[in-house]
Amino acid sequence: MLDVVWIDPSGGSTDLHNCQDLFVLEGCAGLDMPEFKFVTDDFPTSDGGEVRMVKAAGRDVQLHLLVKCSSRSLLREKIRSLSRVMNPKLGNGRLRVTSADGKQRELICRYVRGLEDEDTGFSWREVVLVFRAWKPFWQSVNERAATFVSGGAAPFFPIFPLVLSNSAVFSSRSLENQGDTECWPVWTVYGPGENLKVVNFTTNQELEVGITLNQEDTLEIDTRLGYKAVKKGDGSNQFFRLSPESVLWPLQRGENQVQIELSNTNESSKVIVHYVERFLAA
Repeated sequence: MLDVVWIDPSGGSTDLHNCQDLFVLEGCAGLDMPEFKFVTDDFPTSDGGEVRMVKAAGRDVQLHLLVKCSSRSLLREKIRSLSRVMNPKLGNGRLRVTSADGKQRELICRYVRGLEDEDTGFSWREVVLVFRAWKPFWQSVNERAATFVSGGAAPFFPIFPLVLSNSAVFSSRSLENQGDTECWPVWTVYGPGENLKVVNFTTNQELEVGITLNQEDTLEIDTRLGYKAVKKGDGSNQFFRLSPESVLWPLQRGENQVQIELSNTNESSKVIVHYVERFLAA
């Protein structure tokens, strides 16, 4: 059986397979490939058509759960406890699944139904919990990070550091995305520096921010779906400083050849990128 933990919006965790009073049984569904939707155009004067876009749809995950206690009162309290931490009105939670090979992946989702079922025993209840994920991809538990430094090397995981020259503060190296699909990085720039440009030569996309950062300034560029923000450390919106050609681009699956440019820097200047890989199945 899978080890499954529910992490509620407050960060508290509930082990759904603690082998004491909660057991995940066979019959779970929705853990693997999501459903895909195809956007197509029909040929107006001939047979058939052409696929324009393929999109992964939101998914439901069904967990077959046994709640087994030593008394009727303890069963009722356990159901109340599960109801509190799975209340969908509190916001998104996460299902964290640990497979037999030790890999851990999480799905951002909300409880939909299952605990409204009638009792199936005096001190036990067998339910099918349904969780809905509007973003259908599972994601790694630990994010990957890389630090770009000026004039020297700084270690980071999982790739070697990029060394940026003081004159142009640029360098090229590969960032690896080991997930099954694209993922969206967050870039943090520490001043001083001017006129940031980050180019992904693998996809021929770039983002450019015309800005001057002082020694104490930071700039965060968040490309994640649902966020899409450019702001300084004081919280001020800098989205308007993006060039018209800029794209808040993702890291494609596999190797991405990335170059960073930043001028008028010193030994304090650095750029940190972090990203969470996404997967089709748990």
